[in-house]
Amino acid sequence: MSASARGVRAVVAAAVLALLGACSLPWVVGGPGERVGEQVGSWSQANTDSWVDGIAPIAPVLLASQEQVEEWVAAHEGAAEAGVLEVLQAVDLSENVLVVGGYPRCQETSAVILVSETEVAFTVISGDEQIACAWSPYTVDAWAVPLEQTDGEVPTLLTAEDG
Repeated sequence: MSASARGVRAVVAAAVLALLGACSLPWVVGGPGERVGEQVGSWSQANTDSWVDGIAPIAPVLLASQEQVEEWVAAHEGAAEAGVLEVLQAVDLSENVLVVGGYPRCQETSAVILVSETEVAFTVISGDEQIACAWSPYTVDAWAVPLEQTDGEVPTLLTAEDG
């Protein structure tokens, strides 16, 4: 891929991520920006998931193998005891990848979006901005993204640094 093509891709990805982070409008179905995957787990300080206290904040991560899942859980003290490993191991990684990310949650929700045929992003969708929360408990969400959504290939996870 040429430098100019990578530059255009980065600009488009940054614009999509900025747009998605700034609004909670319905997503366009069938193209870039489409929500993909199924949420398979969610852990929060609000639910006394104490292991979340020790990891906030975390960068989004894409897990494509059982070894990566086990390493990620082992790196986060208390996650295994909280049943996180079992939830993540239940996902068939021959047909899916996992995207895990965290965020302070008041009215926000998370989603995984398809940025291009080979790129996904973990994003946080703002809730009602007129609501002021006294506390926004840190939340970690896990998403299973079918490989069929990314042409059967393990996608690249775009992060803020890519924009």
